[in-house]
Amino acid sequence: MARLIGPDEASRRVDAEVGKVFQSKTGSRAQLWADDAATIPADVLWPDGTPIPLEQPANNGGRGLAPTVTVDAGSMLPLVQYPPGDVDWVVVTCDGGPPWRAYARTDDRLDQMFTRYPDANGQLSIVETSGSFNAGSFEHTGAAAALRLRQSGTGPIAKWRSGTTDTGFIQNHGGLQLLPLDDGYALRVETPTWSASRPFEYGNKAGLFFVDNFVDNSGIPTVAGVYQSYTKLFGAGATKNGPGNLDAFWATINHHGPDEAGLFIGDVTGDSGGNVWGGHFKLTANTVEALMVGLELDVIKNVAGSTKETRGLHIRSGGTQDATYGLLIDSIPSAAGSWTSFIAARNSGGTVLFQVDKAGSVTASSAADGAQIMRLAMDRPWAFRQQGTAGAAVLRLAPDTGPRTMRITSPDAAIVAFEVQVADVASSSIVKIAPTAGQKIGFFDAAPVARQTGLPVASTDLPTVVALANFLRTALLNLGLVTT
Repeated sequence: MARLIGPDEASRRVDAEVGKVFQSKTGSRAQLWADDAATIPADVLWPDGTPIPLEQPANNGGRGLAPTVTVDAGSMLPLVQYPPGDVDWVVVTCDGGPPWRAYARTDDRLDQMFTRYPDANGQLSIVETSGSFNAGSFEHTGAAAALRLRQSGTGPIAKWRSGTTDTGFIQNHGGLQLLPLDDGYALRVETPTWSASRPFEYGNKAGLFFVDNFVDNSGIPTVAGVYQSYTKLFGAGATKNGPGNLDAFWATINHHGPDEAGLFIGDVTGDSGGNVWGGHFKLTANTVEALMVGLELDVIKNVAGSTKETRGLHIRSGGTQDATYGLLIDSIPSAAGSWTSFIAARNSGGTVLFQVDKAGSVTASSAADGAQIMRLAMDRPWAFRQQGTAGAAVLRLAPDTGPRTMRITSPDAAIVAFEVQVADVASSSIVKIAPTAGQKIGFFDAAPVARQTGLPVASTDLPTVVALANFLRTALLNLGLVTT
């Protein structure tokens, strides 16, 4: 590591002020230090590279051992090699007086800068192989900017490079633009940690990246028939060529606290009649794709015993008025394509349990003896179930518990066309056909006709009807339902 030569001419002179007269300090012993408090000995050498002895002059205010030099006949400090690593100052004490900084020679500092820093165009360029070298360190506690970069054109304000290749730029393009190249980061925050003493309250919304109090007035006044400008607090535009993943936003969060963690989009409020979007995802494929997923939610629960619900998707309505749709699935009106199925629910084996296809057909699946296919959860529930299996399977409609009644009625429920009363015992189960007074029962034909089993449809002549009436009367007498 390079060493500069110093002190420069402005800080080599050593004088003592006696009254109004400066007196020479020729022959005095001066110590060289690495800190302003004059407590750390400086790592300095004579110009030929030999060490400067450590001494403790008796008249130097009781300070400790440090490299010590003698003020020459011209009352000047001798030249020395400064500490390595481009250190350009040391602190000097002499005869118990106050410490002061002595800087390296100006010519040496300029030569050093333009020897180490120029690029091919003669511009300032830092080239340093030392692992301990810092290109710059800025510490600022005032209200003004600690660092301001200004470029009147659109060229790079600053660059950083690896070897001879530019690996990133800071570009003036209406603001600050970061342009990393291969395998680089436009902006990276390395292992930040907030202390446990950080204030814990809802209003303490600190963040690694934050946009605060942004106001966009670009749409004022609104011009009828003209689209207003788009403004994005965060925007991404990218092109991916070749295999591999390209994520607009990607985060891995290990959550060890009691509250929320994940992706959270805060309050979006509209009060001027415009459209309000909580989120908008658009996925377009112009080639044959193996899989297209607009939005995937994976909820993985690995611990049992929780008293809280697990929700894959939760859509809520609030406010003083009803919202229109909790979930709306449709197609773009101008699009030729639609959905094969608007909604489908499958188990882990891929079997469709519930599906609504593009024609409006609803499929509910549950294939097993006694399996519930669909349940009508009214005050007294009924359920469609499968009874039997394979070729012997039949559809069974049954209440959860008996007795229960099911009816087919007119729209106003005044006329009952069909009623089934189901109980736990056969004698209490009744099927009523047209029980409302004045109703007629029709079999086979449109006109109300009662016909004996086995008679052809055309047997409606008078003798046949008389014979059928007599047959019915005999049957009713035998059953005890009539007496005459």
